Amino acid sequence: MLKRLKNYEEELLRTLPNIFYRYLYDTLINHDRLAGIIGATGMGKTTLLLQRCHALREEHGSEKVLYLTLDYPFLANMDLVEFAEELHAEGVRYLLIDEIHKHPYFRQTLKTIYDKVMGMQILFAGSPAMDTAGLGARLTLHRLQGLSFRELMSIGRDEPLPHFTLNEILSDHTLIARELSEHFDIAKGIRAYLRGGYYPAHTDPRRTFSRSILDSLNTTLDIDLVTTGKVEQKYTYKMRRVLEVLSKTDPGNVNLSRIADDAGISRVKLYDYLRFLQEAGLLHLIPKSDKNARQKAKPARIYIDNTNLRIFYNPSPDIANIRETFFVNQLRATEKLAAAPDGVFFVNNKWRFQVTKPAKGETDYFEERLGAYRVVDTLISEQPYQVPLWLFGFLY
Repeated sequence: MLKRLKNYEEELLRTLPNIFYRYLYDTLINHDRLAGIIGATGMGKTTLLLQRCHALREEHGSEKVLYLTLDYPFLANMDLVEFAEELHAEGVRYLLIDEIHKHPYFRQTLKTIYDKVMGMQILFAGSPAMDTAGLGARLTLHRLQGLSFRELMSIGRDEPLPHFTLNEILSDHTLIARELSEHFDIAKGIRAYLRGGYYPAHTDPRRTFSRSILDSLNTTLDIDLVTTGKVEQKYTYKMRRVLEVLSKTDPGNVNLSRIADDAGISRVKLYDYLRFLQEAGLLHLIPKSDKNARQKAKPARIYIDNTNLRIFYNPSPDIANIRETFFVNQLRATEKLAAAPDGVFFVNNKWRFQVTKPAKGETDYFEERLGAYRVVDTLISEQPYQVPLWLFGFLY
């Protein structure tokens, strides 16, 4: 069995594109004994595991490392705890497991391997919908997003473009924008990113935009959510309907009763579906900024996860929705977002951001308030409290 798995590992590594490393890669270099990567289908989890496999083989020797995926049909009925013990006896010290959520008892299995096989480090990848409760302090869990705007613009470069903290962007956005503008065409780049740059698979010239989106959607709804027990296969069509309805709904105009009616489901079931779709990386729910416990369950705004997915559903989307979707998607990787009643975003309970221009007749008081910023479409802004939208794509 081990020889068969090593042969498949070798085959995968020979075709591995290792010229580009995602933002999480450095975090995984010195991971704990049990670490996991979760993320929606198509985000690049398998590539990350294989890149770590290649690096560990180079550092420790190929005999001490093994990559396996639970897509292997001959692993379906295997006792992974016993197998891990056998691997450890054979000298394997680094076990990388892909598609871990497809194991029916993955939590207990990982826990037992962690407790019994003391000399082995485990790095796994799985669906964001999987429930890791019960692994407790044993597990260090990382969520992998799609490509940031920075990452897309870094592909093919000898050195990746730098990323910046939110503090750095707010303090020095004019200088940062000027320096970055010397390295690539910002306007051309952001147009490409909004329509087809979020999913790593889109960068493969052999795959079309529609094919990449459909593969990710179908796998997430029909396999990930079903495998993890979130929804029965016969009801996944209703989740598709919820996504279709939300793609045509103003994210800031959340009327759950109307959404439920349009989707043909009960309001109670809608709450479950919204939570599942967010866990699966297809939606992002923005909570209210106030502390009213009765309103906590109801999201203030509901966004399709990324601009690529929104445009897939609606090829001629409202530009204001696209701007807000990009802002939410890029910030949520590193920051905490909430929505204020006046259509403004609260970030980290510290800053206020106005992404959509105020309607006619509304008071525009942003530049008169401390910690308040307007997000603008200009490539470079000379105004200290007007920050270009595209720069928020350089947070990770």
